Amino acid sequence: MTERNVWITGSTGYLGAGFLQYLRLLEINCRPLDFRKSAHMDLCFNKSDILFHFGDPSTNDKMLNKELELEAQELKIQEFLEKTQMRSFYVSSSLVYGLKDKYDFKTGDSIKPFNAYTRMKARREEVFVSRGAKVLRVSNVYGGVGDSKSLIIRVIDHYLKGAPFNFLESNGTRDYIFVQDVYNAFFHSMESMQDRRKFLNIGTGKGSSVSKIKDIVEKELNSQVIRPLKIKFPKATSDRNVLDVSVDYAPKGWRPQTSLPVGISIEISNRRKYAE
Repeated sequence: MTERNVWITGSTGYLGAGFLQYLRLLEINCRPLDFRKSAHMDLCFNKSDILFHFGDPSTNDKMLNKELELEAQELKIQEFLEKTQMRSFYVSSSLVYGLKDKYDFKTGDSIKPFNAYTRMKARREEVFVSRGAKVLRVSNVYGGVGDSKSLIIRVIDHYLKGAPFNFLESNGTRDYIFVQDVYNAFFHSMESMQDRRKFLNIGTGKGSSVSKIKDIVEKELNSQVIRPLKIKFPKATSDRNVLDVSVDYAPKGWRPQTSLPVGISIEISNRRKYAE
């Protein structure tokens, strides 16, 4: 029987590196892949192999404004998918749905990309789906090794450092999901061979404001700050981005297990350990 390999692009990034380690702990063969390296394109692939693509520019990457480079990347992706014919998963973002709707987003809803990052994600979704891949739309991930940028981790770090700061109140609501739940969702998606759905939502289905996160962190630390907390956050409006993760829209057999207070408690403990 041919041995299955899981290939991961963006394997040095936050989610890619973490998922690589997750699979290795399960003793699943997994290897990094870089479309930019011709040597990688010439490797031998099996039809039973699986691809997870994390290797996109990040939200602040200058490459988002370099159209020709983005198109060149996409041509290499298309070439690879057509050549290998392997099962592929594209890790996208819940933000492709947009920000202003008041209900939980279902996978069949029209997408409304609103900036260079979400437009790039939407375009690459089309590339992957047109080659038979599955798209995983993931909400705001936090926690684990390598997370220094998520809003939740920045709130925790501010409190643990004890530095004075101000809080910018926002009514914006987002869906925050613990990183281990995300890896479990990826794994369930990978193992559900008979699931023919093209799009899946990975989130908690529960929205939280910055103010709520602040309150949870303060309660966990059993302390109140005199000076309010200031966090840079998208528009201080009532916008909402929460995913519908009921059985019709989430990976088969998967449910998020970590509540926001539990996830924050875990990360406070982890950040304290990192500081030692």
